[in-house]
Amino acid sequence: MRCLSALVILLLAAAQAPAQGARRALTAGNERYLLADYHGALPLLVRGLDPKAGPLDGPWVQGVERLADGDRFLARPVPPFEGFAASRLAIE
Repeated sequence: MRCLSALVILLLAAAQAPAQGARRALTAGNERYLLADYHGALPLLVRGLDPKAGPLDGPWVQGVERLADGDRFLARPVPPFEGFAASRLAIE
C-alpha cells in the first residue's frame, strides 16, 4: 500500500502543466525543423503554437514562420519530369 501511494504521488508530481508541454513541443519542433526533420517537426509545431499555452514571443513567431514555410513547400507547383525521364532513357 505504501508503494502504491508513493507511486501515485510520484506520477502526480511528474505531470507537466499544459503550457510547459506546449513550450517544450515548440522548442523540439523548432530544433527538428533546423535539422531538416520536417515530418517530425510538423506535429510538434502544431502542438506548440497554441496561443493559450504561452506567450507569443520569439520562439512562437519562429514556429509560425517555420510552419508557414512547410505550407508553402506543400503548396508549390510540381515541376514536370517527363523530359528528365525521356532524356535519362536516351542516355542508357
